Amino acid sequence: MSATAVLMITLLLALLLLALALLVGALAILIRPTAVQDESGGVERALSALNLRWQVERGIYRHHRAFGLVVVATAVFLAWRFLHANVLDVAAGTAWQAAAWALLAGQLLNLAIGIVLLIRPSLLKPLESAANRWHSIEPDGRLRGLSVRASAAVIALVGLVGLLGSLILLGQRLGLIAA
Repeated sequence: MSATAVLMITLLLALLLLALALLVGALAILIRPTAVQDESGGVERALSALNLRWQVERGIYRHHRAFGLVVVATAVFLAWRFLHANVLDVAAGTAWQAAAWALLAGQLLNLAIGIVLLIRPSLLKPLESAANRWHSIEPDGRLRGLSVRASAAVIALVGLVGLLGSLILLGQRLGLIAA
């Protein structure tokens, strides 16, 4: 099995576990909201746990050389595998070829960002401030205009779609489901 296949299976398994956790948590809120209530906020408090911010900038800037090296190595490897597999020639003249070119351009952008992160990460601060906007659930724990149960139903639906999609892709990758 190639390194790319192992990486793809690993990513699909991670997506599967995340979708399963999201689905189980939302279904717990939906089915038995009293089971997730506590003294300080009830179901709203349980939903707000899904809305935590994770600050990673300090760690990335403190170890910018290591992160830059990982980004550069990943971008070079993926661009090389992309070109080595002749993906650009497979679907000539179709929308797939445009998507392939966009993916290759994305890897070249990742390479440039990795080099900047490796050498001088402070140049990325304007890009980071423009891209680092927080989208969240309403402060009372609900999605805009939805009740707590409706919010949990939307989250459960997203988890179910992610779970089914990753199961199908994983089954196809392992040869259990015909493509």
